[in-house]
Amino acid sequence: MAQLERWFPALAPMVRFHEVATPLTQRRYTRAPDGATYGLELTGSRLTSPALDVRKPLPSLPLAGQDVFGPGVPAAFMSDMVAAACVEPALWSELRR
Repeated sequence: MAQLERWFPALAPMVRFHEVATPLTQRRYTRAPDGATYGLELTGSRLTSPALDVRKPLPSLPLAGQDVFGPGVPAAFMSDMVAAACVEPALWSELRR
């Protein structure tokens, strides 16, 4: 708040609520390894890991969400769409549009 007051003195009085979080907060509330915001560490071995496959662990129960395709919201969305298409193959034609 001190930095906000220093750089934006007119804006600071308008703040009604603020919250501070650290990697320890992330780890506590989201159970993220080492407090990581985007889950698993982004490395080449992570991206090719057989553990992160939409068709694991059971063929009839596809994985979806963050870390299956990559980090962040767009990758989570893409893995959700592919998982849905694995359950309902007719969706593949919709994904190709």
